[in-house]
Amino acid sequence: MAVITPLSSEIHRLNEIGAIIWKRCEHGATQEELIGELLEQYDVSPEQATQDIKDFLDEATAKGILLLSS
Repeated sequence: MAVITPLSSEIHRLNEIGAIIWKRCEHGATQEELIGELLEQYDVSPEQATQDIKDFLDEATAKGILLLSS
């Protein structure tokens, strides 16, 4: 899966986990729901799932391809 930064037209390729997160974000998933999804699908600790989600969201917002709502 790939997404494009709207302003720069830069292409970002997502790995399997990134694609799952992206698709769930499209449907308004919360951070807690995203963590739950990783815990259900992968053999990772809650701490690792939390960090992976945080890293993805931080990077995606920094690149301008995702806007987080409060």
